Parts: sequence; C-alpha cells; structure tokens
Amino acid sequence: MPDPAQRSVGKLWFKYDRDNSGSIEWREFVEMVRRLCAPGGGDPRHQRHHRALEGVQIQLVEGDVEDAQQQIRELEARGVEIASCSFERVGGNAVLVAGDATDIQLSDLDVLAPGSSAIVVMGRAALDNAAADAKFPDGVAIDRLVCSEVGVLAKQSSALFVALARNVSVSDSVLFNGPRAAINLNDGFGGGHSIEGSVIFNWVR
Repeated sequence: MPDPAQRSVGKLWFKYDRDNSGSIEWREFVEMVRRLCAPGGGDPRHQRHHRALEGVQIQLVEGDVEDAQQQIRELEARGVEIASCSFERVGGNAVLVAGDATDIQLSDLDVLAPGSSAIVVMGRAALDNAAADAKFPDGVAIDRLVCSEVGVLAKQSSALFVALARNVSVSDSVLFNGPRAAINLNDGFGGGHSIEGSVIFNWVR
C-alpha cells in the first residue's frame, strides 16, 4: 500500500497497519473509515478526490462491534468506494451504509459467516415528521459480492438488507446459505432498486 495520504489514480490512501503485522485494531479501523468518509478524506486539499478502501482483510476475533458501528453510522459519506476486501466472521454487519450517504460503490467483496446481515443500507427518519428530518442513502452500487453462511448470531439476517433508501443496485453477485431472504427490500421508500445477473440459492433454510 502507498504511503499515508498518498494519492494514486484519484484514490486517497491511509496506512494504519503501522507495525506491518497484517492486522489492525477495531478503533484503528473505525478511525480509518471516519477519515475515509469525511469530506475530502479528512484533508481539505483533496476535496474533489474519490476515496477508496481497497484490499483489506477484516477478521473479528474480539472487539466492541456495537461501538464501532455506532461511530461509523454517524458519518455522512460521499463518493466512497470499498473494493477487493474480505470480511470473515465479523460479529455483526460487514458493511453498514447509513444516513445521508450518496454515490457509494461496494465492489469485489467476500463476506463469510457474518454475525448479522452482510451489507445493510439504511436511512433514518423522525416518526412524527419524516419529510423534515429524513436522511437516507441514495445511489449504492454493489457489484461482484460473494457472500455465504449469513446470520451466525442473528437469524433475522440477509446478504443485503435495505430500508429507507433509494437507488440500490446488486449485480454479478453470488449469495448463498442463510436463514431468511437473501435480499430484503424492507419498504417501498424511494424506489429505483435493481437486482441483476446474480446467482442466489439455499436461503430460508
């Protein structure tokens, strides 16, 4: 991986495996994602550049998953790509796209045995006035996802769960072995979803 904050082909990189051990702690990972998703990748000089997290292997042995997810869900991501990463036996969701996130690309991800749903795309709205305070993902493209053995801990889990979002697409993916529907489009909010060119089997087992 290039040096920290070095630009390469329009991508902004961060190196957090400082001791070259091949792994990072949860808090380091959360900080990396926070910087990645912040406007300009955390550096005002790079406001216009696409940010990418690529070629990372994430395996959960121990860690505060809820704390990590809570910190990540507060971000409002723009133009973020997660590509060529593997998630093995993470205790919860592998990827959470939440709130006011737009132009998100998830490509070539391998997810094995997540504790809950592999990918969650979820907005939020006030119950008494959704129009005034709705924040929802818009434009999430998921390509070439390979996902299996979903829902090790939570049985109400899917390869992809979508709620209060619009324009979510899944293509050229292989999804198999899980406790309920592989793709759960929870409501009719927004619309514009597409599912194409994928192989999906052995669900609701």
